[in-house]
Amino acid sequence: MVLLEVAGLTKHFKGITALDGVSFTLSAGELLGVIGPNGAGKTTLLNVINGYIEPDSGFVRFRGVRTDGRPPHQMAKLGIARTYQVPRVFRQMTALENVLVPLFAAGSREYQKIKIALAALELVGLADKAYSIAGSLSGGQQKLLELARALAFNPVFMLLDEPFAGVHPVLTERIINIIKEKNKETGLSCILVSHDIQTTLKLCDRLVAMHEGKIIADGKSEEVTKNINVVESYLGV
Repeated sequence: MVLLEVAGLTKHFKGITALDGVSFTLSAGELLGVIGPNGAGKTTLLNVINGYIEPDSGFVRFRGVRTDGRPPHQMAKLGIARTYQVPRVFRQMTALENVLVPLFAAGSREYQKIKIALAALELVGLADKAYSIAGSLSGGQQKLLELARALAFNPVFMLLDEPFAGVHPVLTERIINIIKEKNKETGLSCILVSHDIQTTLKLCDRLVAMHEGKIIADGKSEEVTKNINVVESYLGV
């Protein structure tokens, strides 16, 4: 079943073409990796899907419904979660308070929200940091905290922007295992943007390669990494 449809997306910034006719579909339960050099349009793609920015043309459908142009808080209500290349945590709040923020809109009682938030922190290995100030956590721990916050409301679809950048290998493996576990247990679907091809291959069976705002390859991971256009534009060989 098609979960997400992206069709003909274009986006320009002051004469620069960030997206140039980007089209693909994502099936329910699929883990898709998006690779490409800096300036390829990867983060812009996530921003359009998430509703952070509107495309100049084209559209996004989630579960058959047009969602392009909807603000991020409405996308969250549809079950779409997002993490960022630079973690967006509330630095003066505790880790627990950070995870509680998106749960305040839910109708559950306060003790239930706290239970859910603590479980999310336990899942990512930050249970012992629940009452630590978020700003005191390492960069890798802040990425785990952001992941816990995203997982707390049990999303059906996640957008992960460079989740492995600057993260210790041990924490990287933890992130991979968490996503795999959620995918197996709940059918969680993901689009993962990363420069780290080898790590992405551990998680994603399918890759989309981008260059200068266009998709230059889309298919099984082992095929895309051998594609001559990908080798020339991304791997620099």
